[in-house]
Amino acid sequence: MKPKNFLFVGNGPYTNRGCEAIVRGTTAILEKVFSPDIRIFNACGTPETAEENAREETDPRIKHIPLYEKRFSLGWWRNNSISAISARLTRNRRILRPKILDAYVADGTMVLEAGGDNYTLDYCIPYEHIDIDRYIMSRGGDVCLWGASVGPFDQQPLFAEEMFAHLRGLRAITVRETITKAYLEANGVSDNVCLVADPAFMMKPKQPATDKWDLAIPEGSIGVNLSPLMSMYVCDGDMQVWRRLCVDVVERIAMTTDRPIVFIPHVMQKPDNCDYSFLLQIRDALNNRGIHNIINVSDQLSASELKWVIQRLSFFLGARTHATIAAYSCGIPTLSFAYSVKAIGLSRDIMGSDDYCITVNDLTAECVANRVANLIANEAAIRSCLANRIPDIEAKSVKGGEFLAKILAE
Repeated sequence: MKPKNFLFVGNGPYTNRGCEAIVRGTTAILEKVFSPDIRIFNACGTPETAEENAREETDPRIKHIPLYEKRFSLGWWRNNSISAISARLTRNRRILRPKILDAYVADGTMVLEAGGDNYTLDYCIPYEHIDIDRYIMSRGGDVCLWGASVGPFDQQPLFAEEMFAHLRGLRAITVRETITKAYLEANGVSDNVCLVADPAFMMKPKQPATDKWDLAIPEGSIGVNLSPLMSMYVCDGDMQVWRRLCVDVVERIAMTTDRPIVFIPHVMQKPDNCDYSFLLQIRDALNNRGIHNIINVSDQLSASELKWVIQRLSFFLGARTHATIAAYSCGIPTLSFAYSVKAIGLSRDIMGSDDYCITVNDLTAECVANRVANLIANEAAIRSCLANRIPDIEAKSVKGGEFLAKILAE
């Protein structure tokens, strides 16, 4: 019997529209493969985070629950006491025991470890996610690492062995790039692995209500997504240097193309990780340089509504992975700014080339302007390539659900 209940862990809040896109796309896949009557429990952060997600939810099948106990509750004290003791025993490693999930980890409930790039070293050593997996499996739950990029872990060789052993023990792993699949195979993880595409490819665009967005996108516009997060990889977190570089990049694009620029925010979280406020700063600096043909898209649009806006652009440049996925899936010629394997792998799998991806070492105003000129010069060929490739990529996204169904039927 096919399961109807799915528990998501590891994904972030909807204020990160990429995290929302993962939920929307995954819901479409599960509905297609399993049943329209599915129920999804999205476990994310604190009770406050769950409430915030719930306020933005538009699908009645999705219920948002906290991953952690309410601050200062009995469960919170119990978990933090255990974590404090475990940290002493494991050299400052906190071991999480999210008992709040017990009610959802039951027969017929499949757990998807989502989030895309949690199992990398891009942010930190992912002990937290491993511990959540182990806790769920100790309660009899099946865990699937879902639509993921994995590694590399070369900088942490001792941890790498622990991670590969952990991955072999998961019920299923669906990976979203050939780079990740090859990396896992080279390290002895293959029997439970299936190559798919990011679930966000299956998210449909949705026109925003006029009270949220009532502007027309000028013909020939270039969409730009820049994130404060990139400063960590480009210039060791120096925001002043990063802002100046972003201003130089956009100024060069505006001057050499004479096209309208549309700023697309995709993460609206705390001040140091908010695309919207960062892009406002870039716009103001550009206005001071005499560049005024810039539109700032609202930070109130959902992931699917932002995709609707992106669909109306002529070209797109993006730092956030799921912003570029929205553009690719709409057939928009796209240039991605890469700080990790995920953007490089995505570009290679879709376009068959690294020409549409700029790594942090090559991110200069001149380089970006030259790549944008290449996009414009080859627009027709790129659009044709995407029109041919995207249906196959969407089918690969659905393949993840089919692999899951096969695993569960065994």
